[in-house]
Amino acid sequence: MKKINLIFLSLLFGCVLFTVSCADQDTGTNGGGIADYGPGYDPNDPIDAKYPYWRVTIKDFGCSNGTKCTWTVAEKKAAIKMMARLRAMLNIPEFQDVFRKNAPYIADEVESYEGSPYSTTTGEAYDTERLLWSILNADFEVTYRKQKMNGGDASANVGKSLYVQLGYNPNVYNFDYICNFPNTTYTGKGNSGYVSHTSLVFHEHLHNMGMTHAHGQDPVTDIQMVLFDWWYNGNPKLETSHQAQIDEITNHYLEKYAHLLKSDTSN
Repeated sequence: MKKINLIFLSLLFGCVLFTVSCADQDTGTNGGGIADYGPGYDPNDPIDAKYPYWRVTIKDFGCSNGTKCTWTVAEKKAAIKMMARLRAMLNIPEFQDVFRKNAPYIADEVESYEGSPYSTTTGEAYDTERLLWSILNADFEVTYRKQKMNGGDASANVGKSLYVQLGYNPNVYNFDYICNFPNTTYTGKGNSGYVSHTSLVFHEHLHNMGMTHAHGQDPVTDIQMVLFDWWYNGNPKLETSHQAQIDEITNHYLEKYAHLLKSDTSN
């Protein structure tokens, strides 16, 4: 548990960010509801039908920048279980209430896209409903990597702004999504460990969605802490009261990712 707290706290202040170009042609429209052209959407998937929000999926596990590392089957299984918990939590209607209650969220980045009525300016508030919609409808594939880091830092590359582009740019997910974690052993034992590390993963995926905290504002941590406080501090029974949903999605994910759990992954 000590290791989890170290990683969690260092994440709040030690994220490494990378910028990308966002110059694709706009041919889409935003109709609200489910953004159905992401790589994880399957209209015939019973989990997508029952739990429509947060269809972010794990593409693979690996090692970055020549790092010698190993993802054991147990570690990969733990990561998959965390993603399942994250999906369960974001599909609980009360999350939307808590998210709105904690608004406004202040943008840190300057983003615009031709054809989209949404844009961001550092220091100005997001449109709360649009921000919530773009988070809940996130639908991309991400690779989890281990790399040598100082302390417990985690990092992610910053993708195209879903807040600005989702529903307007059909190529919004044309991006190689990466989350980097320390080259240490982790299996996420215990609910508090899962909650801490899952909120850490959520933080990194908010970066993948185009959000930053490098220019004086920190909407990423603000949104992360909404999830963490509501899940862990505000309602300590949330994990058990929604255990059926967690188990259903977890079992589905373990079957879906069975091909990644056949053996350890090493370089």
